[in-house]
Amino acid sequence: MHQIIENRLVVFIVILLTSCNSFSNDKIVETPFIDEIKSKYPNSYIGIEKNMYWVSFRGHKDSLDSWFSDIEYKRDSIYAIEMIKYPEISGSLDRFIEFKSLKILIIHQCNLTTIPSLFFDLKHLEYLGLDDNNISIIPNEINKLDKLKHLELSSNNIKEIPKEIGDITSLVEFTISYNLIEELPNEIANLKNLDGLSLSNNPELKTLPDSLCKLKKLTHLNFKNCKNLKSFPDNLWLIDSLIDLSFNEMGIKEVPQFVWKCKQIKSLSLSGNKITHIPNELGGLTNLEELYLDDNRLSEIPEEIGNCTKMTSLHVQYNNLKTLPSTICNLKKMEYFRTRRNPWEWMPECIDDAFKIYHKFGSVPGVERR
Repeated sequence: MHQIIENRLVVFIVILLTSCNSFSNDKIVETPFIDEIKSKYPNSYIGIEKNMYWVSFRGHKDSLDSWFSDIEYKRDSIYAIEMIKYPEISGSLDRFIEFKSLKILIIHQCNLTTIPSLFFDLKHLEYLGLDDNNISIIPNEINKLDKLKHLELSSNNIKEIPKEIGDITSLVEFTISYNLIEELPNEIANLKNLDGLSLSNNPELKTLPDSLCKLKKLTHLNFKNCKNLKSFPDNLWLIDSLIDLSFNEMGIKEVPQFVWKCKQIKSLSLSGNKITHIPNELGGLTNLEELYLDDNRLSEIPEEIGNCTKMTSLHVQYNNLKTLPSTICNLKKMEYFRTRRNPWEWMPECIDDAFKIYHKFGSVPGVERR
């Protein structure tokens, strides 16, 4: 848990870097306000860029009982606030409306049960992160956040996404993993700027709307561990911006057919399934750079993999493979090749010579080369 929480700081800094074009690490700026906050909250973090402050409070390490009174006098100069592991925040949620310049608000592991309606009055909000809480409903008023670019609601108890989500056409990233979502509203197709959609670990998700194909800027789509999602709209391949698809741990027995029409795909993740066969159509994915097939039931890889000459990473651990096709020697850019836990009998000679093997994970089996 300690490592997870510390990793959130890294994520927060990345958010700051990507959300504020002028953010720079050229020099560390100190002000009396920063010194004051650092002194009182030694385990939390604060910074400044062009006279605007960001602050990240760590409730599991610092006492935050007076957090608002300590930063109140700078409230018009604070553009980002993060709260982690501070369940007492429920008693001071109304304070956030006083931060008129707030663009980034992240509240993680604070036992929130609702999304406070006052959040929808934060007119400049571009990033709202409410992961790891106990939220069960997304209010219809979410559409009032018409400047929102990033919405993170993972690890809650949400069953339904309101159709009003489609009104937030500024949205670029929508992450709602680890919830109880059963279906997506057709209106999600209105998110014309959406780049990433993560639906992973929603075990109740059963269907997808045909309108999903209208997300013409979507590049990343994640269905990991959506075990009840048994079919996909045939028209998903029409999203010609898709470059990253994940079907990990879904329990599927074959690769969804639309995948083979996604000629632009760069990363395809199929690990942790029951797949016994990869069709020859794999060779048509000539832009593929990463292929994850770990922990399936494969006994062979098609020769057509040799057409995927841009591939740099191939993962085939925990399968029933005895050899690989000689055409794999065409993959001159290969850097990561993971092969453990297969009953290898022989492998093409090029495996040692043409590939920059990642030895750390024990990838080169001691078997005959032919």
